[in-house]
Amino acid sequence: EMTDGYLLVGVSTAIGGGFSEVGSAVVIIDADGDYVWFVDMPAGVGNMSPSLTSGGVLWDEYDSYVSDDLAMAGRLDITGHGPIQRTRLAEGHHVVIETEPDTLAFMARDIRIIDVNDQDVAIQTDRIREVPIGSEAAPREIFGLFDEIEAEYHWPCSHTVTPWARTGYPEVFEWSHGNSLMYLDGALFFYTRWLDTLYKVDAASGALIWQMSGPKSDFTHPNGDPVWTAATDSSLWSHGHMSQIWDGGFVLFDNGSHNAAKVSGIAEYRYDEQLGTVEEVFRFNDPLGRLMGAVGDARKLPGGNYMGSWTTWGQLTEVEPGGDIVWRAGHSKDYMVARVRFIPDLYSLAEQ
Repeated sequence: EMTDGYLLVGVSTAIGGGFSEVGSAVVIIDADGDYVWFVDMPAGVGNMSPSLTSGGVLWDEYDSYVSDDLAMAGRLDITGHGPIQRTRLAEGHHVVIETEPDTLAFMARDIRIIDVNDQDVAIQTDRIREVPIGSEAAPREIFGLFDEIEAEYHWPCSHTVTPWARTGYPEVFEWSHGNSLMYLDGALFFYTRWLDTLYKVDAASGALIWQMSGPKSDFTHPNGDPVWTAATDSSLWSHGHMSQIWDGGFVLFDNGSHNAAKVSGIAEYRYDEQLGTVEEVFRFNDPLGRLMGAVGDARKLPGGNYMGSWTTWGQLTEVEPGGDIVWRAGHSKDYMVARVRFIPDLYSLAEQ
């Protein structure tokens, strides 16, 4: 049986051409894999990053390929009473989180026209914005990545040279593909997939504190070896996703797009900010040796086990530190389960 508790996940139709008009929801499941709480998403949008906040369940709503700027945040009391409270997330994508009570931080697109070989090219990096929940005011700009990478940017791998349609732009090339955002002790941590980089930013001032892995890493292995030399040669992870960090450690779903083994897995890392070192301390690769090219998530549970969301395969797996699978749940065909959050006791929350 799963570690006592519940799982909060997003369930959507499989990636490919946009979300359909049915089948996308935020759900809570119990140890039997049964739905015990759910909210359907509006037609044509999906969600990737539900979470539990001071005021209830929070989720994101957006078009799957963000060809339209539909981004909103929704929040509903855990009891299900009252209307859904929605907040506009201008240019938002992938993830929204609560930092302080009733304050939301989210990842947003930053599209600019630059000159590449005497041609105007639309490129996209990422910025972090903040907005009070329910507010209609313009969001506060916390941090923008463009100025950090523009001068020394290079096209790191084939994933960055495929154009996407974005609002008002028929072709946009992603330079960073930010997909993960976390908050801890006054700092925001965000991860960019194409750059394989985890950034730490002061939430109040927007100052960049450090970067881990990627082209400008402030961290090395404990023996001093570099952790990243190229997009196709990273010794930590390759094009991953994450949603959990604590002082001195974090877990990451390593999609493994450029790893030599070409297999996806769950990994835990330990880091030391003073020494500038990072190392892998746990890994569980897919037993079938498969490579999952999109999304994914990993959580460390209170008892020390790991919960992996194998998103596009519609599977959840709990793994012991020794590598044994102790619980598994699967969704029906053509559905995916997105980021996963552990809830120890659902009913005590409803009583608060």
